[in-house]
Amino acid sequence: MQDADHGEHRPPGSGPKLQTTITERLRSDIVSRRYAPGQRLTEEHLAHAYGVSRVPVRGALHHLEAEGFTRTIPYVGAAVAELSDAEADDLLEVKISVVSRTVRRAAERRTHEELRQFEQILGEAEAAQAELRLEALDELEGRFHRVIAQAAGITHLRQLLALLSAKIEWMHPGGRDARSAACWREHLDLFVAIGAADPHRASSIVDGHIRRSDEIRRSAHA
Repeated sequence: MQDADHGEHRPPGSGPKLQTTITERLRSDIVSRRYAPGQRLTEEHLAHAYGVSRVPVRGALHHLEAEGFTRTIPYVGAAVAELSDAEADDLLEVKISVVSRTVRRAAERRTHEELRQFEQILGEAEAAQAELRLEALDELEGRFHRVIAQAAGITHLRQLLALLSAKIEWMHPGGRDARSAACWREHLDLFVAIGAADPHRASSIVDGHIRRSDEIRRSAHA
């Protein structure tokens, strides 16, 4: 079995906090394909890999099965789930629907303070690109989308969007879109549409952006 080689990094905390930590790490390892689709996941191996007891591992496996990342095979145990291309397409359409609704509402409700935050993020992203600080672009991408959710007044959807994005990345890994110049040009276009209170234009931009990002991932995985 493929080994995650995480044993030297013991997760902090205990109880629910520890289980949450193990759930996030295992989900990340599944999305990055450290554990491949269909691969068996034993509590013993994962407990050793993450340096914990079997209790938080068992809870993490149950949680990730509910999210659709793992499944239980009768007489075998837990394994990484396998999704079809059709299921991945369905997830993409759900994500587009949710994000489109979010940016439409952001264009209708944004405040001057939120527009100022968008400008600051875009300025920092331009500097990060010029200085090749790629990790900073990942963080700025997250901030950009948090301001959109804040402007839309539906921040409770962030968890759903994060889960959908993780599943799509899992199905079609590759293409760090947040680090590309094309991604930030589209973010600038989206900022302009939101600033102009143009919900239809904002929705059209994110539809194209998400589909283009998905095509990059599929091409990288082909």
